Amino acid sequence: MSNYILQNAVMINIGWSGTCSGHAFGGLQYANHLSGLQDYQGTELNITILENQLVGARALRDLSRQRLNSLNQRAVHGLLSDSDYGDDAPLYGQWGYTRRSDRDSGLVRPSGESPTV
Repeated sequence: MSNYILQNAVMINIGWSGTCSGHAFGGLQYANHLSGLQDYQGTELNITILENQLVGARALRDLSRQRLNSLNQRAVHGLLSDSDYGDDAPLYGQWGYTRRSDRDSGLVRPSGESPTV
């Protein structure tokens, strides 16, 4: 709908700007119509710029997320391979992972398993 309105306004403006730009139609001067057209085109341009900025910001966010995930994996793999820590270290549990001793003790059930009574 707005595309039709813009196309219609452009056609009116082109026709009006020719031989009768000094004539008012319905109490409306050509300059007022032109001002409204330019205002609309300016807001459309602004929206286009903002939408492009949003697309760019989302792309940067996605890249940052991937980098952060890579850093997380590097830290976890580093902790697991460190002889002073490994998969049973308290720090491994603090990071949100299940320590080996907790898995072996039966304190942790695999997801989806119902508790036995």
